[in-house]
Amino acid sequence: MHLPHVIVAEFVGEIVGFATVLPGRDAIQAELEDLFVAPEVWRRGIGGSLLAEAERRAAALGARSLHVVAGERARPFYEAAGYLFAGTIRTDLAPAVELQKDLPTARVT
Repeated sequence: MHLPHVIVAEFVGEIVGFATVLPGRDAIQAELEDLFVAPEVWRRGIGGSLLAEAERRAAALGARSLHVVAGERARPFYEAAGYLFAGTIRTDLAPAVELQKDLPTARVT
């Protein structure tokens, strides 16, 4: 798997968000390491677009699932996008949830 990928979002000529996809625990899993959207542009679909592109890139490179560690505040966002609860972990800041989504396999034509 040839990762990482950094995806940048622009809005009205300004960078307002980014996502980073890294190799995961094994060759068939990728890790969504970062997903950030500037608060002033929340609720405009930017986070969903970044997430969809991260999933697309991970799947195109052979990942079968995408894993993310998120705070409780972000959990509903990921669950609405089809991510399932996979456990809890302790981070340096606070307890967090692990979520995972199976990705569609790339079709060879």
